[in-house]
Amino acid sequence: MRNHLYAIAAISFFLLLSSCKKENNTPTPAPVTTPATTNDLYIKFDLDGVPKNITSTNVSITTGLAGSSFTSAGFFIFNNSIDISFNLLQDSILQADLQALVNQQIPIVDCLGCPLNAGLRYEINGDAFNASDLDNTFPANYFKITSVTYYRTVVKFGKSLKQFYVKGEFNANVTYGPDTKHLTNGTFRMIFEEAKG
Repeated sequence: MRNHLYAIAAISFFLLLSSCKKENNTPTPAPVTTPATTNDLYIKFDLDGVPKNITSTNVSITTGLAGSSFTSAGFFIFNNSIDISFNLLQDSILQADLQALVNQQIPIVDCLGCPLNAGLRYEINGDAFNASDLDNTFPANYFKITSVTYYRTVVKFGKSLKQFYVKGEFNANVTYGPDTKHLTNGTFRMIFEEAKG
């Protein structure tokens, strides 16, 4: 008898809930645009003449301040990590700073006190190849941002920081010990973030 009472109570409760209609005037939030597929973000180049197309959803975005500012973006993949960085000798890198770089050739320089430079780090089978000014003559070797498009605003450590889809091109040489690799016809589309002091 007690089981029947529980069953009747459960059915009555279910019917009561289904007969109540709740008004929902809350607007549906806009969908968040994120790079959902590996085709959205990429770094492509010819490595000593062999085409490479690196894509991943495992994206790393880094910014920093140490006498100058840098913003870096890349993929961290087992034995095939790659990242690109832009460095400015100023307290921060904001949207206007990135947009001011559009269509400028940026030299590849390995120095903290340089007013403007770009860098690249490419891990090949565990060996970290780096672009430095010793192996990259300007203007033959350079980075160039071709477009900056707003993506979203994030809050980190209490600061609102804008993120951008940045497209560009490059030619660079990277070295690991005595070994040098040539990256030509490079293009990229990555997410870079403001750096605020």
